[in-house]
Amino acid sequence: MLPERYKREAKRILKVSDLVELNLKQIEEKIKEALKKIRVTFKHLIHVWDRYDYFFGDHELHA
Repeated sequence: MLPERYKREAKRILKVSDLVELNLKQIEEKIKEALKKIRVTFKHLIHVWDRYDYFFGDHELHA
């Protein structure tokens, strides 16, 4: 009886481990997507800042 209980417990632990692995992969994908959005937003902000600086900033820098 005891070895059967250990087998059931091992199967349960493996199922939980598989679910944890799946969740970690999903979290990793969401982080990658968020980083892509942040990069695009940052590039846009730099572009806007450069345009602002060109029109309202020090024109000697752009001469």
